[in-house]
Amino acid sequence: MLLLSTGVSEKYIMPHEGSSAIDERINKLLSEAVQSFNAGRYGESSNQIRRALEGSLKKSLHGKALSDGDQQKTLHALINLAVQHVDFSDPLKKLAILAKDIGNMGSHFNDDGDPSPELVREQIEATKYIVSYLFELPNSISEMQALIDDNKRPVGDLSKL
Repeated sequence: MLLLSTGVSEKYIMPHEGSSAIDERINKLLSEAVQSFNAGRYGESSNQIRRALEGSLKKSLHGKALSDGDQQKTLHALINLAVQHVDFSDPLKKLAILAKDIGNMGSHFNDDGDPSPELVREQIEATKYIVSYLFELPNSISEMQALIDDNKRPVGDLSKL
């Protein structure tokens, strides 16, 4: 077995690899990005992530604000379109209502019975994503911005080495 050192102490594993909720091509790009990362091909991984983001935004805009001519828009332009035309808060609103309904099923006597394990499992999974979105994502964004800022230091500035 040949092991290549990439300078990364751990391999990255996608938490939702193969999810049927994610477009097949986007899933493939994410998987390839992880494989490239794990092999130490960081530029290639970064390009695949960008393509996955562009594809995700195009899919979210499909039928809302994306015309045939918009297929070639930059990532920045796609983000601006998405902010204007996609209600990103809708899943959070729906989850809050569902959590209330499921919680009521469990806390009050209900002639219809108690919530099923499958229903509560789905609620837990969805809540984990929302909690991650609200707390982990902002921290991750700040850390990523700091890394980008560190990489943009002027040549010859040895203070950050």
